[in-house]
Amino acid sequence: MLMTMLTVDSLVRPHMFLEDDPHFTGVEHTRPDICVIDHNAKTCMLAEIAIPYDTFLNDCYESKFNRYLPLCHRIKDTGYECKVIVLIIGSVGNVHKKFVNGLRMLGLHMSKAKATAKYCATSVVIGSRLIWKHRCKAILP
Repeated sequence: MLMTMLTVDSLVRPHMFLEDDPHFTGVEHTRPDICVIDHNAKTCMLAEIAIPYDTFLNDCYESKFNRYLPLCHRIKDTGYECKVIVLIIGSVGNVHKKFVNGLRMLGLHMSKAKATAKYCATSVVIGSRLIWKHRCKAILP
């Protein structure tokens, strides 16, 4: 069995943890953006990323966290330690207060986590500007 498994935007299935469990019953959301499984340490991290309007940062965080909590509990039932990590940056670059801590939980050092948050916030602002410019092209000369 692999020591560490990383999946990106794919279904989390029980066979990743147990060989005899056919499916996660009663769990609606099983496709996090990133899933890191360490079979030696028996840990799993489910990471979700979102870019909502800035006024909805906290609502989006709660929604994403609560969406994957049942899957996390089910993974814990298999004997693995599991954490849900939600990374939220607003569409005009505001970083959610738990963003840097989430990156730290994923293994980044504090300086690298802060630099990554700043880079992501800048990238979101650039992307938002390009989208706004494209959408307004028809009405603005």
